[in-house]
Amino acid sequence: MGNRAVRRHGVLLFLAVFLLTGSWALATPPFAAPDEPAHVYRAAAVVRGDLVPPRDADLPPGLAFVEVPAGLVDSAERIDCFTFHPDVPASCVGDPGPDDELVETPSSAARYHPVYYAVIGWPSFFLSDNAAVFAMRLVSALIVSVLISVGLVSAREHPQGRLLVTGAVVALTPMVLFLGGTINPNAVEIAAGFAVWGVGLSLIASDDAGRQRVLLRRLSLVAMAEVVTRTISPLWLLLSLLTLVALAGGPRTMALLRLRSVRWWVPAVGLVTLASVAWTVLTDVNTLPPASAERTGFLAAVRLVLEVTPMRLGQYVGQFGWLDTDSPTISLIALTVLIGALLFLGLSFGGRRSAAVLLGLALAVFAVPILIEAAGFNSTAYFWQMRYTMPLAVGLPMVAAVVAAPGLTTSARAAGRLPGLFVVTAALAHLLCFVWALRRYQVGVSAPLGTLEGSWAPRVGTLTVIGLQVLGLVVLCLVAVRRSGDADAGLGTAGPDDRAGTSPTDGRERPPVAAEVTAAGPSVPDGAHPHAVQ
Repeated sequence: MGNRAVRRHGVLLFLAVFLLTGSWALATPPFAAPDEPAHVYRAAAVVRGDLVPPRDADLPPGLAFVEVPAGLVDSAERIDCFTFHPDVPASCVGDPGPDDELVETPSSAARYHPVYYAVIGWPSFFLSDNAAVFAMRLVSALIVSVLISVGLVSAREHPQGRLLVTGAVVALTPMVLFLGGTINPNAVEIAAGFAVWGVGLSLIASDDAGRQRVLLRRLSLVAMAEVVTRTISPLWLLLSLLTLVALAGGPRTMALLRLRSVRWWVPAVGLVTLASVAWTVLTDVNTLPPASAERTGFLAAVRLVLEVTPMRLGQYVGQFGWLDTDSPTISLIALTVLIGALLFLGLSFGGRRSAAVLLGLALAVFAVPILIEAAGFNSTAYFWQMRYTMPLAVGLPMVAAVVAAPGLTTSARAAGRLPGLFVVTAALAHLLCFVWALRRYQVGVSAPLGTLEGSWAPRVGTLTVIGLQVLGLVVLCLVAVRRSGDADAGLGTAGPDDRAGTSPTDGRERPPVAAEVTAAGPSVPDGAHPHAVQ
């Protein structure tokens, strides 16, 4: 794919994702998202220079006072009338109006990593009511959309671009896009994690030295964006990179490490990661209020966490508002089937090593949160939410698509139809989730299906936000199923096991194609392939 085509597709994908995240931002009432008041307060405080507010003995552990505009506090304190009351429309909060006076209020996010908040908090200088919330949401959605579009455009550059993009679209569940339209560092963490997967999978499959350098630069930048969001982000990045290394195999990994640009980018990522970890340790970010649960052994705690895990799994697809509005059953089933189908195809058509890596990733997605929560159960009891795992989990459908690609391409008819079927099904499930959540806030869940006009409506209008969502889904579908123009993008052509270098899926050796001159002179083959709620 030429540079012009890459830029064109990148712009289209960015616009599509921004329409989707932006419409969620406009369709969700102010502060009607997980812990949004705490994050809004933190953003308003950070841009005013309050980076590490002192602890207060009168507050529970994990809380600290910050100074924010009174209008934001007034608005946030009104949401109890409809949160966790799905029959009550969001109109009960009224509109408090602007109030620029700075007041002290406690925030559970008062010492979180400041980078995200410094970028999105500036609208609070000019706005001090609900308008500030929407403005900050759109800034956050802009960042999320850039990161996701980087992952998507990089996925299109993969030798099996259509299949990888199909897995990527399935990975972008309604939960990802809903969070992308809210004020929450978890949204950027997930988007950056998604980009790490899209860029990384294309990097280990590339045999072109120039493209490898571009992809390495992208991977380093999105990795740095990921590790500065939340305290656990470095763990997700580490597990993602280990999975990519396992897929690539030793020879290809070593060849990529010999790239001249690695000596600059790897230390840069390492330094940013160390700075993020240092912030966590030095500012005592992870102080949690004590739990009232009785003390129990580790294995007993694992059993207790396992008992509640099935009830949490729906969050991978979508739980909206303050996680008090589930996805419609048909969307939940459709997207679960799509993810499950990709995993089945990967395990069925992948080589033994690649299938083992895919299975290991799936186990990590479910086991790591259970172990983390069980390890701290005596002090914090239940605190995990499945959205915390999503920077790692979004890689599952993408890795599955890549692993299944060599086997699927032996059947051009099946491979040619799967992308369109999967992408269109996912888009319809997204639209239903969006309208379902919008209906909950406008009229409540007890209103007859199809009823939207109620006592609350988005400021730009109900039909406007639905139209933006539809437009975003249409553009995303058209770009996703479009053949990229690369040799393999049509599917049914040479798979990754037919190219020179080392296969990123089965580890077999092949003669290298691309080479890059290192500082030493000779050419080397480039193609060798727990935290409180945030």
